[in-house]
Amino acid sequence: MSIRFALLGDVVIRSGASDIVPGSPRQRCVLALLAIDVNRPLSLDTLVDRVWGTAPPPRASGTLYSYISRLRALRSAAADREEWDIVRSPAGYTLRADEDLVDLARFRSLAGRARGAPPQEAKRRYGEALALWRGRPFAGLTSDWLDAYRTTLAAEHLRVRLELHELLLDEGRHADLVPALTALATEHPLDERVAHQHILSLYRGGQHAAALAAYERLRQELAEALGVDPGPRLQELHQRMLVSPDELLR
Repeated sequence: MSIRFALLGDVVIRSGASDIVPGSPRQRCVLALLAIDVNRPLSLDTLVDRVWGTAPPPRASGTLYSYISRLRALRSAAADREEWDIVRSPAGYTLRADEDLVDLARFRSLAGRARGAPPQEAKRRYGEALALWRGRPFAGLTSDWLDAYRTTLAAEHLRVRLELHELLLDEGRHADLVPALTALATEHPLDERVAHQHILSLYRGGQHAAALAAYERLRQELAEALGVDPGPRLQELHQRMLVSPDELLR
């Protein structure tokens, strides 16, 4: 089943071989909010709050009606119009569609099915989930609610990347992961799971001095930023690098 609502990058509606940019930034914001909660109603007040926050325009409700009317007009012109609709009920407005038509929902579904699956199947599903990301979610759109939600999505994205990395590390692909993990360690300098994978990939990839230096750098950054030492798992890894290096390489 093909994606119809793309949120993990520019917000677009895919119809056949074409991408439809669904109107103005605010109108795309409304579509994104409905697609995030696909098959769940959002009240008018909730939509107003999530689109404009504490400073809605004087006729926010009328503006929302206009946006939703235009989105439904796009559906009427689409070749796949039977696959989705925006409906109104006493509970609010709902985007009705198969959840697999929304890239965010499919990302979460694939990641959930990967957890606990056999390694080869898990790798495939994690890979498919990550391939759905085309850039910054809701690119070009601004609202306080979407900005906060991006933080949630960034944490989900990082978790899936690290879960895939664990499987690849178990296969012995340490050297292959060094560039990606070095970049992640720079982006997330206080994340101990990232640090553990980065240091282990360096050490088992033959960069022993770099691995020890990375641990020391993390120790200093944690002390300066948070006043804490690395956690037990990282301390154990550091000790094994110093005391049992041959065992760590097996």
